Amino acid sequence: MSQLVTLFRKDPLFPKYLHGTFSDKERALPVQSLNVNTEHEQVTFQIVPIEKIEKPVFLIKWARIMKLHNLTLLGFTLFAILIKNSVDGIAFDPALALLSAIGAFCLHIGVNLRNDYQDHINGLDRIHPQGGSQAIQKGWITAARVRTLSFVFLFIGIIFGLPSLFVYPELFILIGTLALLAIVGFSQYRMGMKYRLWSEVTIFLLLGPLLSVGYQYAIGCGFDLEVVLLGCTVGLLGAYFIHLKNFQAILVNSQAKFHNTISELGFEKSKTFLIAWWWLFFGFLNLYHYIYAATSWFWIIFLGSLGPTIYVFKGLNQLHSPLGSKVDMTVDKNKKIGIFVLALWTLEYLSYLIVIELSS
Repeated sequence: MSQLVTLFRKDPLFPKYLHGTFSDKERALPVQSLNVNTEHEQVTFQIVPIEKIEKPVFLIKWARIMKLHNLTLLGFTLFAILIKNSVDGIAFDPALALLSAIGAFCLHIGVNLRNDYQDHINGLDRIHPQGGSQAIQKGWITAARVRTLSFVFLFIGIIFGLPSLFVYPELFILIGTLALLAIVGFSQYRMGMKYRLWSEVTIFLLLGPLLSVGYQYAIGCGFDLEVVLLGCTVGLLGAYFIHLKNFQAILVNSQAKFHNTISELGFEKSKTFLIAWWWLFFGFLNLYHYIYAATSWFWIIFLGSLGPTIYVFKGLNQLHSPLGSKVDMTVDKNKKIGIFVLALWTLEYLSYLIVIELSS
């Protein structure tokens, strides 16, 4: 038999229940959170024996915990840079390419874990059932362990990135910038980077040009304007996905006073903001292909992204309220449109890879 326990933030046991460290044999599942993000926060926990918690199979569980699906943009960027250099006949160091890629993936997983931890502690994922991986809230893993794993993956990522840093000291500038952004993102205990105004600029830089230029240097290929534009385009798409997530939770965020650009703009203005951001991505995507891609692929990408762009515009404009299922449906469709455009872009690079293999 499970039991219910209600605790207030000022209760000395509150942190232990929230972090999952109150017992080695039981988990405290948050079933109701009131007044989140305030000193009067109240949480009702369902105390369940660990062996009674339903979990998916091992691989699925850990894929969800580490949010491996969020590595898509990162993987695309690294893949695109390797193919681009191969097409241009620019030699790169395979060992450094592998080590740097592993380091980048580990750092990204570490950030994902840290965000899940923070979103659980500050209450967002406890009041929004679609937020994060929900692994902590379902009792698959404790918040304390997620926090520990975040530091472990961040440390491993740094270790795998050191060889490139020693070979190419100019990377210290990029690494210093990344470290500064990480300090800003993790400096506040209860609020993560994405709950700050204009945090999309930081996300854009981390997923975009800093990542692409850093990897280009790390594999020994030096500075390249094409890589900068590639990174900017991918970074815009990554930030757009974050905006969609915040737009989906705009009502919850506003009520709980979680601040980000979307919640500050409000429902109507944020629709215009999302449309403008997508148009910006559309412009960068087609500018990149106009300058660097084969003519046939420029037209394929242009026509393939034009239809979805019109759909994004119409879908968002047809929303009249943050309430109801229409917002969830529209956000889900917009995410799929972004993934479709990325898949089309991936096919382009795969075609280049096939050409390279046939010509070798």
